[in-house]
Amino acid sequence: MRLAIFGLGFVGDVLHRQAEEAGIPVDGFSRAGGVGDGVAFDAGTPECRRVLEGRGSAAYDCAVVTFPPGQAHASFWPALHGLARRRVLLGTTGIYRRAEDCSVPVITEQTPLVEVHPRLAAEQAFGESGGIVVRLAGLFGGARNPVHWIRDGRVGYEKRQANLVCVDDVARALLGLAGLDAPRPVYNLADGQRHTWREIVDALVRMGVQEPLAPRDRSRADGFVAPQRLLADLAGFVFTDFWELLGGLAAKEGA
Repeated sequence: MRLAIFGLGFVGDVLHRQAEEAGIPVDGFSRAGGVGDGVAFDAGTPECRRVLEGRGSAAYDCAVVTFPPGQAHASFWPALHGLARRRVLLGTTGIYRRAEDCSVPVITEQTPLVEVHPRLAAEQAFGESGGIVVRLAGLFGGARNPVHWIRDGRVGYEKRQANLVCVDDVARALLGLAGLDAPRPVYNLADGQRHTWREIVDALVRMGVQEPLAPRDRSRADGFVAPQRLLADLAGFVFTDFWELLGGLAAKEGA
């Protein structure tokens, strides 16, 4: 398998590293500079098509686009179609409708979509062209630390599902999907572990690294993002246990 990664940011960098560690030939394309045989590449300009077509038809077995589709020029997508047999676009689970009263508590790939979401048209067009859309839950890892989100008030002591996924798990899942014989057009990628922000705060309080917080109402509509489709198709895939990571995440933020 030969892999191309477009965007070497938070996810792309980890994916590139894991691919190299697995012995998979991989090229990274980024505005800041390429990795491997990749080049400094701006998908937002019309010249991007010439660069990709210069690589030749079906130069890669799989191409993963890690940046929001709105950042790409219209000419990028047909060029990508010719570049790789399999194409993957990272989307967001925020595109699913959530009931304000949590009357539909489980979010699957069949859950209705937010019709006015800014990514909807691009994700649908990508899927219709034969690509795979992988919708990510709340990404964490490295500098993205849920404990920091609690301490700076972005989330509070609320009964709302956290719906998190570690970036290392995202990269492993993407490599699995890249080699899958018959992938489906859409996958949700969340760790599938039921924990509310209130439960996470309580655990930090028990560790002695967090002061108790006053309860507050849910800041957004709730719902549990289920990754069952991914787990069914990637036999043996196991997500990192969030509770085992929590102490280390707290330590990184300081007591």
